[in-house]
Amino acid sequence: GAIEFITVGNASYTRLGEGMAWEKGEVRPGEGANEQFAFTDEEFAGLSQLKEVGTEPCGSVQCRVYTAVQIGLGVPETSVKMWFRVADNLIHKVVAETTSQGVRSVSTTEFYDYNVPLTIKAPTP
Repeated sequence: GAIEFITVGNASYTRLGEGMAWEKGEVRPGEGANEQFAFTDEEFAGLSQLKEVGTEPCGSVQCRVYTAVQIGLGVPETSVKMWFRVADNLIHKVVAETTSQGVRSVSTTEFYDYNVPLTIKAPTP
């Protein structure tokens, strides 16, 4: 199932699936919503075999696609595929795949509705 994250100010909320209770946590300085999905210098240093695959549609927009392998950072080697919108170079989607102890794990993160006014209400934990 889907894992949901909401960040409001210094509070973060996580729900591990529809109908599950929200868990409240604290966002540490430097770990706001924008920083959570930005590559740090350390993470960029861990990317190898970075290749531009080409362009392809991402819903209603055209995206430039890259693949890479992420190594280090205390996790098993991870294959990463990233889509960046051609029009403005904003990230659109990231798919990360890794296998550890025979268990395959795939994580998909999608980014959308940039610069759209919105109101976020903190969930009730």
